[in-house]
Amino acid sequence: MPNSSDSSRKILLEQKNIRHQSTHSRFFGKLAAEHHHAKKLSSNVTRNIIFTFDYELYLGEDSGTVNNCMIDPTEKIISILEKHGMKGIFFVDSTYLAQLIRVSKESSAANRDLYSIKKQLHRLLSAGHEVHPHIHPHWIDAKYNTEQNRWHLSDLKNYRFSSLSEDQKIKVFNEAIDALHYLIEDAFPDYRTDAFRAGGWCIQPFSAFEPHFRKAGITADFSVIGQTQISSPTKSFDFRDVASNAIPYRFNEDECKPSENGYYLEFPISSIPVNQNNRIDKLVEKIMWRMPFGKSMGDGKGVPYSNDLPTNATLEKFETLSIEHLVFNRVREYKKYLSSNAFMQFISHPKMISSHHLKMLDNFLTWASGNYRINSNWRLIR
Repeated sequence: MPNSSDSSRKILLEQKNIRHQSTHSRFFGKLAAEHHHAKKLSSNVTRNIIFTFDYELYLGEDSGTVNNCMIDPTEKIISILEKHGMKGIFFVDSTYLAQLIRVSKESSAANRDLYSIKKQLHRLLSAGHEVHPHIHPHWIDAKYNTEQNRWHLSDLKNYRFSSLSEDQKIKVFNEAIDALHYLIEDAFPDYRTDAFRAGGWCIQPFSAFEPHFRKAGITADFSVIGQTQISSPTKSFDFRDVASNAIPYRFNEDECKPSENGYYLEFPISSIPVNQNNRIDKLVEKIMWRMPFGKSMGDGKGVPYSNDLPTNATLEKFETLSIEHLVFNRVREYKKYLSSNAFMQFISHPKMISSHHLKMLDNFLTWASGNYRINSNWRLIR
């Protein structure tokens, strides 16, 4: 799989960084002012809604199928986004792609999956959506069942990128980037994958990723969820220094510490506080899962994170803004959030989305487009 030369990438990155430095500073200052005074602005102002998706299978004991977890739900999602003139960012599980490419040489079913994914990625790029790498390192320990054409990822010892040896980090990161490029470069030879999301949001310590970001030409991260913290055998991060409604910012060594002249950009995932004792929410969730229109489209089983969550974890106290969380009793909260904030980032997983979620997304976007000028292109925010 061919790579662009490191020297060419370095020159392009340096030129881009110099050219946009003052522009970014001016814009973020303007965005911060709009964010602070959002409640006072008229209804025809611009709102920035970034739709990001983790394009992946389930990551536990049963991966599910490519068609039900990725292809079909993604088609349904983009039909609604495109209806409203919105674009999405799809963070493709590129460690999975590397494994799929390997087994596709001997499995016709895996080869069909590879072709389906390639076809959909081309469709996304042709329509103006973006695809970028997303890395779940524990794919290196995944077991492929040839008869079922499914994967088993119960071994979580390498779930975090930082848990890998230095040699493993180089191998996993390079193979992931190469795999994604392999699927898109024939039709889009000049496309740049310059954004990233860490698997399980485990972007810390950033020093584990930084040299690989530089080499791959990645300048923007989408992994931080403000006000959340977890320290467990599987997942570990601490984003409590970042506000739950934070706007994009620059940084250098620490993804949680803004730096006006930072080399990298952080686009924080938006979140809202949740009441764990809300009986209505629990009742709605129970009812939805029993109804066909309320069930997720994916057909696998995920990682049982709740089994190792420590008592001081804050991820359970804040809920990310996600399509899969957008049920009828949440729509009002999302409208309220957008009315009060100039920036809003969704993080969603096609495999977890139901027909009801899509209907509520359509409802929300109809309202949002009717009240604001919506920008969904993250590059225009810079």
